[in-house]
Amino acid sequence: MARRKGLFRSPAKMPGVFIQANITSQIISSAIDNRPLLRTYNKFIESLWILLWGIIGVIIAWHLRSIVKILIYIFIISIILIIFCYRVFIVGWWLPLVPSLLTLIATVITAVLITNKQRDRFLFQHTLKLLIVKSQTEPLISRIALEYFKRSENKDNSSFIEKEIKKLSI
Repeated sequence: MARRKGLFRSPAKMPGVFIQANITSQIISSAIDNRPLLRTYNKFIESLWILLWGIIGVIIAWHLRSIVKILIYIFIISIILIIFCYRVFIVGWWLPLVPSLLTLIATVITAVLITNKQRDRFLFQHTLKLLIVKSQTEPLISRIALEYFKRSENKDNSSFIEKEIKKLSI
């Protein structure tokens, strides 16, 4: 039994010059017949394709809260996108792979940052509201808690807390 070399067994050996001649023939006949070697979609369809991957990225980031899960999903979806674009390329079509991947990753990062920022702002406002409500019944304890809270926040939030403390005059 003959040993195989490579993935596929070719029926006959072909010299390299024949392969190059075949490639040259393909290029020349496509130029003469005015047909492209690779077919592309129009810019609008390609833009929709890229936009679709951005939407997929946002959906992933909004529905998954765990960074690990997001990374796993992005990895799997990226592999699917790469395989799909490769398969389409093999049959002669060109799809924008790199812009789609970059859009997917950029929208996930942006959506995660925005949702984390919104969550932090909500938690800040909720905590401040609870401390202000508590200051009605226990002013001394609330004053201490507000001071600790103020020191743990950034400058903008600290100045906002300071204004709220002055309004309460506790």
